[in-house]
Amino acid sequence: MNLNHAVISVVLLLCTFIPLQETSASYESFELSTTAKIIVVGDIHGDYGEFETLIRAAGIIDDQLNWQAGDTQLVSVGDLLDRGPDSRKVMDLFMRLEQQATAAGGAVHLVLGNHELMNLIRELNYVPTDEYKHYLDDESADVRENYWQQYLSYATETSAGMSQQSLLSTFNTEYPPGYFGHMQLFSTKGKYGRWLLSKPSILKINEVLFLHGGLSAKFPLSTLAEVNNESAKVIHDYMEAFEQLKLQGALSHLDDFFSRQEKIARRLLSAGSDEHKSLYQSFVNLSQSFYLDGESQFWYRGSALCHPIFEEEILDRVLQHYKAKQLVIGHTTTSSRVFESRMKGKVINTDTGLYRKYYQGNPMLLAINKDELQQFDGNQWRPFEVDDGQYREIYQGHSYQDWEQLLTQAIITKLEPIGTGVTQSKKAYLEHNGLRFLSRSCCLLPYL
Repeated sequence: MNLNHAVISVVLLLCTFIPLQETSASYESFELSTTAKIIVVGDIHGDYGEFETLIRAAGIIDDQLNWQAGDTQLVSVGDLLDRGPDSRKVMDLFMRLEQQATAAGGAVHLVLGNHELMNLIRELNYVPTDEYKHYLDDESADVRENYWQQYLSYATETSAGMSQQSLLSTFNTEYPPGYFGHMQLFSTKGKYGRWLLSKPSILKINEVLFLHGGLSAKFPLSTLAEVNNESAKVIHDYMEAFEQLKLQGALSHLDDFFSRQEKIARRLLSAGSDEHKSLYQSFVNLSQSFYLDGESQFWYRGSALCHPIFEEEILDRVLQHYKAKQLVIGHTTTSSRVFESRMKGKVINTDTGLYRKYYQGNPMLLAINKDELQQFDGNQWRPFEVDDGQYREIYQGHSYQDWEQLLTQAIITKLEPIGTGVTQSKKAYLEHNGLRFLSRSCCLLPYL
């Protein structure tokens, strides 16, 4: 097998079936039953203005931004945060509506997305600099001065020749005003950290599962309570360990997820009788947990992108385990920028690019009322029809047999990183007999 075919095989293995262990479970927590309407919103990404306008137009809130939807169940499938300018305002609105909805007999649910996860574990690449200004009042001058003095002490040893003014400018760029207020409020004891850590990563209402990314073959078939409690514990313990390692000088605020793991793994190898050895081991173990993995419910994109020939059996095993009929997700912006259905409605993707400035999308709401589905585009409610399942014969204009031949004979012309998230996946550009197509993980897309 040549290099090209080897890479193709690796790409395809990303979605090859992995047997899922069957387990018995008792369904007690994070499973709700209601006769009320369920309304779902996809990734808001800090666009408070669009979100507020959308739910006001739908009658969920009144002109004073108070809940008026009675017993309605409003579900966000995650990614309230990042990219947009007003993530904090979005969270504050959710927190207030939670209380008002409960008092009215309804509910507001947040299922954690990968951007909530990233803010908790201090992966802040997608936090706009302007967002930090919303945390200025939470950042005391003493705290900022203390971090500046630590920075200055370290920089004096490593950045000889730089003036203090230049160092201060660099410090303010790396840690914008409000950064340490944000850090405090997203800690395990902070207002937003505690709130987010209390939220599930998967929720079942009636016969529908709600989560952010998707269901991979590695998803543990345990109870919903076990999945949610274990994922919350992993995130909490990772956050605490990261803070301890920063205090020791073993890690920096600026280390990303992978460099943190590599640094501590190196320390662990040479730890000997180091008193911090157990902390190093714990941090490495937490970093390698499924719940921080690219195939976890926070990150996985196969449910939205990969061909049903790979995904349907994986999906069916999980749906059957939880006695559910449908999965509702966000995370992967739909190519059409409207709701998309897959596998005869077993999967509905609600990420329509609500944050228009970034995604050029369409703010939309999905309503689930018994077996009826509707969609709201900001002006009117219309029926939503699920797909007809024609994927079984033809995919992107070619039969399965065509794709099998293409994948065994095509030449890879270029490999490049996907550049999203922390999964380190790559895109492969392939050609065969004049046909050019892109393989992204296990998804095949023609390109020009």
